Amino acid sequence: MERILNVGCGKHLLHRLHRHTPIEERGKKCGINNDRFPYGANTFDRVFAEFVIAHLTNQSNLIKESRRVLRKGGTIEILTNNAGFWGVFGSTFYGKYEENNRRKGHPLDKQYSLFTPISLRNMLETFGFREIRYEYLLTTPGREDLTPLPHRIAMRLLTLITPRFSPHIRITARK
Repeated sequence: MERILNVGCGKHLLHRLHRHTPIEERGKKCGINNDRFPYGANTFDRVFAEFVIAHLTNQSNLIKESRRVLRKGGTIEILTNNAGFWGVFGSTFYGKYEENNRRKGHPLDKQYSLFTPISLRNMLETFGFREIRYEYLLTTPGREDLTPLPHRIAMRLLTLITPRFSPHIRITARK
């Protein structure tokens, strides 16, 4: 059975992983920013981090520790917002992201960095990952139904111009 480390999920299991992979509901807590992950080297086949990396003040630790706990040939998969998407850039640059989260009762949810596929690729290469692939995503995988139809139509039209207008990025790489 494939061993998957779901980094930064808190108490939530990810819909997309749960649908396709049997998941044991157990985990260990650690500080992703600076701590060593509480697992031995070469333990996992896959590390999955959905919308986590932008919320870290030390993104390098996530990449470094993910590589350490991955088995040879294992993969890391990161989903994050696309800095090239005007909505993400605008809401973060003008402080709307934090303002909206405070209003919703999540004052500690902050973004510290925005990424493009190239900046993520550069970071993964620095830590020795290979076979790096990325794709632009219109919606969060497994949550397509939560996006209002007018929004989906507008996003589809924008991405016909260029996929770089997509709001999300998925990047995968092999150890």
